[in-house]
Amino acid sequence: MKVVLQKTVPGLGKEGEVKEVSEGYARNFLLKKKLAIFATEHQQRNIIANKKKVAKVKQKLQEKSNEIINKINGKQIVIQETVNADGKLYASISKSHLCTYIETHLKTKVEPKWVIIKEPIKLLGTHTFEVSNKQKTATIYLVVTKK
Repeated sequence: MKVVLQKTVPGLGKEGEVKEVSEGYARNFLLKKKLAIFATEHQQRNIIANKKKVAKVKQKLQEKSNEIINKINGKQIVIQETVNADGKLYASISKSHLCTYIETHLKTKVEPKWVIIKEPIKLLGTHTFEVSNKQKTATIYLVVTKK
């Protein structure tokens, strides 16, 4: 019997997949717990159409993120921070701070999960960090000066 999974079932499949299962398993477990519904031709066509829509949306998001990466690649951001007597910052600069700096200086919004810092930024000077969307990577230069 073919069923369409409404939720992810461990050992069987993910939500939206069409699976062939025994009739007893389908009626006594999957259908009773509302984990699946009977697979009709109409539902199978809807699933295929939905998968195509999701693929198009993912493609558009990927293209948009690639444009953002191209726009910010090689740019320089100059910021002023307060430092102690040793020339160290009072607080290190985090990914969320870097995202805020990118948004204010480069007028581009970037998600914190895209930002890659090789080492914490705690000193004055020029530092590099990367912004990556898994396909492309942009290098940005951060110049930290004394306030």
